[in-house]
Amino acid sequence: MVTPVSTIEDVLSGAPSCSNFLSFLQQNYQAEYLEFWLLAEKFKHTDEVSDRKVLGSKMFELYFNESSPRCLAIDRAFTDGLEVELSLARTELFVKSQRAAYIQLRQSFSSYMNEI
Repeated sequence: MVTPVSTIEDVLSGAPSCSNFLSFLQQNYQAEYLEFWLLAEKFKHTDEVSDRKVLGSKMFELYFNESSPRCLAIDRAFTDGLEVELSLARTELFVKSQRAAYIQLRQSFSSYMNEI
C-alpha cells in the first residue's frame, strides 16, 4: 500500500509515491525536472570534487545543453554561469536551477494531486 502524500516535499524526500509522481511527469513530458532535482541533491551531497565534476558535466550536458532532448526550459537567470563554474564543482553550483526546477515540480504536483 502506498502511503498518501500531501506535499511535494513528501515526494521529494523519497516517499514511495515518488515513482507514481515520476510516472505522471513522464506522461506529461516533464520527468526531466524531477530527474534533475534528484541529481542536484546527489551533487550537493557528493564529497569528492572529482566526482562532482563528472556528475556536474553530465548534468550540464543532459539538462542545459540546448541540443539535448532533456534540456530544461528554465529561465536563463537561473542557469547563467553554469558552464563556466563547472570546473570548480562547488556544492552550490546547481542551487538556482534546482530552485527553478522545484517551482516547476510544485506546479506539476498540483495537477498530479487533482488526478489521484
